[in-house]
Amino acid sequence: MKHYFPHDYYARQDVKIAKLIINEGYAGYGLFWSLVELLYQNEGEINYDLELISRLLNHNDKNQLQNIIEKYDLFEIKNNVIGNNRIKETIKRLKDVSKIRQSIAQKRWNNKQDNIKKIENESEENNKVPYKEIIDLYHQILPELPKVQVLTERRKQFLKQRWYEDIERQNLDWWKSYFEKVKSCKFLLGNNDNNWQADFEWLIRQNNLPKVLEGRYDKLGTENKKNNLTIHTIKGNSSDYDF
Repeated sequence: MKHYFPHDYYARQDVKIAKLIINEGYAGYGLFWSLVELLYQNEGEINYDLELISRLLNHNDKNQLQNIIEKYDLFEIKNNVIGNNRIKETIKRLKDVSKIRQSIAQKRWNNKQDNIKKIENESEENNKVPYKEIIDLYHQILPELPKVQVLTERRKQFLKQRWYEDIERQNLDWWKSYFEKVKSCKFLLGNNDNNWQADFEWLIRQNNLPKVLEGRYDKLGTENKKNNLTIHTIKGNSSDYDF
């Protein structure tokens, strides 16, 4: 809840307040509102301790302070506690309004999140990864490479990540051109010292796809044998070529 309270602009016209101003002056009027602020800060009531209140308000005239609390019927005193029913009602109303606003804001937030999720779901629904079609293109364009016998969850995850990480990849023409790029690279087709061939899973890995696109393997092939080029692997497995 915000730290403010309504201040009636016609408060000076109240008979009790008018009497206070006549007897205590505007300094007393200011002291009255300081007490009101103190009550708002303490849920509408405080212990009737003149010494403590005078210190809190930085006001040394305890007689004047006592007069304002007791003489003008502006505050209720019960069981040595100073209170004001109107202040308590206002605090309750402000809290209720705050709760309503928070509830409305939460509903708006939830609706916003629901709409975002709905849009994302609709977008994904309208742009599902065409796993089968991509694999069919791979088999059609690269019959010399190992066939995909099983579309494992791991492979689906790789393909889904490649599909959604770049909007240009979200169509079959892009994948057709990518496999044609692979087709033009003799090294990836097996023309290397180890007769190693790229397979579908290798081609769709995060680290490998950009290197194929950038032509990292274009000049590798039969020239490697002529130049006795040493090929390094990461895991000691020819399927993990990464250089």
